[in-house]
Amino acid sequence: MKIIITERQYKMLFESNKNESMQNLIDMAFDEVKEKCEGGSYIRSHYNYICDPIEMIEEMKVVDVSKTTSMGYLEKKELSQIHITVDIHLDSIYEYNDLDNFIYQLQGEARNLLGGSVVSISIGDVNNKRKEFNW
Repeated sequence: MKIIITERQYKMLFESNKNESMQNLIDMAFDEVKEKCEGGSYIRSHYNYICDPIEMIEEMKVVDVSKTTSMGYLEKKELSQIHITVDIHLDSIYEYNDLDNFIYQLQGEARNLLGGSVVSISIGDVNNKRKEFNW
């Protein structure tokens, strides 16, 4: 699914409650990744790295949103980039969880949903509700 927004809608996203709007974007991107995992859309070698975290993640909460602009090198036009920081709450039997591939894929889905806008997602904090890892 792709959502194409106008410049007016884009501005409205940043004049309204940014965190709430970006939380909706993250939730939609998460659903897209989950749907593709269930449908077997990812290459087998990458499947575990992208799809395994989905079962562990209980909540992804947007904690910070910022927007930066820079001048494009070749086209000499202003480029906008959205930076989203999320806290991830999960339930995992592992003390350490590699979420890099999952976050990379989530970024890609968020970009697709915004019609190609540059979106950067970073992890603020990871909270595992399990405290004992002896299984």
